[in-house]
Amino acid sequence: MDIIETIKEQIANNTILLYMKGSPNAPQCGFSAKASQAVMGCGEKFAYVDILQNPEIRANLPKYANWPTFPQLWVAMASWSAVATSCWKCLKTVSCKP
Repeated sequence: MDIIETIKEQIANNTILLYMKGSPNAPQCGFSAKASQAVMGCGEKFAYVDILQNPEIRANLPKYANWPTFPQLWVAMASWSAVATSCWKCLKTVSCKP
């Protein structure tokens, strides 16, 4: 399977997916720390991919997503309403300042 197919499969198989540097319990950059804290604070189950351990994903996801930076949070549209409702308070309190 090529890397773009792997990315598509990861996104399709996870309602909430965070591509980040490190893991939620050991983030490797401030932005990844803030993003994972925000999602964990919402109380929703989510998956993550450590792009530092997956260099092919790190190189190709920005092309697929047409977004150059990390972290990237993917939320399935079918669950967006429920996730947005439960996360809105939490997410608006998170500052993205390093």
